[in-house]
Amino acid sequence: MEEGTLVCLQDQGGTLRRLFLYRSINSTADLFFLAGANGSLIVTDHFRNALESLPGRNFPLTDDWLADLLLFPDMPGHRTEFGPIRRVAHGQTLEIDLDSGRFRPVFQERLEPRGETDPSIAAKRVLGSLDQALELFSDRREKAVLFSGGVDSTLLKWRLGDSSEAVFVGCDSPEFRFEREYAEQSARELGIRPQRIEIQESDLPSLSLDALEETGQIFPVTVFQPVFNSRAFRRSSRLFFSGDYADTLFGFSAVKQVYAPETEEQKGRACRPAEDPEGFAAKSYSTSDIRLVERILGSRAVERAFERRLEYVLARFCFRSPEREILNRQAELCAFMVFFSGHWFNRYRQQAFSLGKSLHAPFSQRTAVEESLKIPMPFRYTRNGHLKHLLKGILQENLPGCPAMEKKGGTGWPRTRLCTSGPFAGFFRKNPVPGFIPEGERSRLEQPDRDSSTVTLTCLFLSLWEQRFLRKESGLVPQTREIRFEAGTRPL
Repeated sequence: MEEGTLVCLQDQGGTLRRLFLYRSINSTADLFFLAGANGSLIVTDHFRNALESLPGRNFPLTDDWLADLLLFPDMPGHRTEFGPIRRVAHGQTLEIDLDSGRFRPVFQERLEPRGETDPSIAAKRVLGSLDQALELFSDRREKAVLFSGGVDSTLLKWRLGDSSEAVFVGCDSPEFRFEREYAEQSARELGIRPQRIEIQESDLPSLSLDALEETGQIFPVTVFQPVFNSRAFRRSSRLFFSGDYADTLFGFSAVKQVYAPETEEQKGRACRPAEDPEGFAAKSYSTSDIRLVERILGSRAVERAFERRLEYVLARFCFRSPEREILNRQAELCAFMVFFSGHWFNRYRQQAFSLGKSLHAPFSQRTAVEESLKIPMPFRYTRNGHLKHLLKGILQENLPGCPAMEKKGGTGWPRTRLCTSGPFAGFFRKNPVPGFIPEGERSRLEQPDRDSSTVTLTCLFLSLWEQRFLRKESGLVPQTREIRFEAGTRPL
């Protein structure tokens, strides 16, 4: 199985009724479970369905939950944005006793390197694995690539050829002008004319509300990708492809900083053992200013959050590099920090479901992931200072006019400007600051700065999400799965 989830009921009569829930180690699809009304157990593949099935919607807040929400793109483990709703963790098989409601892990899958690829043929093997992942969808019609003109989406469109459309969504924000030019240059080299959709920065608040409705979850404020997705998924295509996870498998900025640290602090952390909670990878990929979160929740809550995440990720893969290769192990761990707790793609897939579409990331398929693990370190990620050189080399050889080796713009939103002079300015001067923010830090949300902008936007969307879903009925999502098991009271 390339990726997926599985629900299996074992009913031998009498009192022995057990449910097994499985999620493959690389699956970007979530499987949620929760206690419903009258002691029932509900299993669903969409978070919004889970919210609708809750008998009560009190919003419990704990420091651990808040730390995960403020610090990380995705909460590790069984935790979700709403405490009573749990999910199956990566690579885990859970057994749930339908009479008592208790659940326990019975098996944990791990990603393990199997064999080693000669660097001289690595690019060919990677391209072959991508083609194999795409072959799963060869009989599907009405396909489209979410096209940015970057290396990943350009590779996908090239390999899919005329069987797919390309959809580009842009914004009139001045910071994204380069992104549009980049996409146009790649499109010319491919000989295609992408479907173009333009959004206005001034419309971001209303478009964000649409995206919240579709995902049912608080979405990433660092990229606003669901706002783009919402427009793209309204096109006629039924199946969409994304280049997500290519960076994770073949090199991104944090990995480069391991080998070429930009500060003395980074250099010191990179020289620690990878399993060290104070190491570079263990502290990488935090979405908010750590010192601000410490002032909000306390240093111990933040420390526990980083420890939980590190434990979660280390349990799900095996290092290729031996212990003496400290930098290589730090780089590997950086990548898996993103793969297992730093990605929002599961929410993008939920959004597609809400609009009657499906979304896949071929680079997350087992074939592509396992092929990447065979490539020696550090060649897998970098060569002569170039990240993702394997994919860039493939493009340069076959589509030399693509800007593969140029720095790509539009990798993040101008969050500070959006909060200070843009469409989200003044939100917490007009609306209550969340109660968990200490009195001394509330001004940082009312008048955001560079270090507080991410926390401000996260709290802003948390407030909107609470109003949207905890105080109204939204209805179940069509074409999604929900299974209800009747049983006695269960302490989930």
